[in-house]
Amino acid sequence: MLSSQTSSIFTVSRLNQTVRLLLEQEMGQVWISGEISNFTQPASGHWYFTLKDDTAQVRCAMFRNSNRRVTFRPQHGQQVLVRANITLYEPR
Repeated sequence: MLSSQTSSIFTVSRLNQTVRLLLEQEMGQVWISGEISNFTQPASGHWYFTLKDDTAQVRCAMFRNSNRRVTFRPQHGQQVLVRANITLYEPR
């Protein structure tokens, strides 16, 4: 049953690594329009939030060295246009 398909078996780690590389190489940097939700800022100073529209959502992280340049405090429900580097955090 698995004969020809076994050569395409990935471990979870290998799958995540492959997807991350594909996203970074093919998508690179993009502009995303969406609504902020679930905004948090832990002691690290990083920002974690979700960008959503009517039918989808994506989890986001903005690290402290980048968010220092933002001139406003993100608020739940705020519509934003962000420039983002698309990637996948492999361990999750």
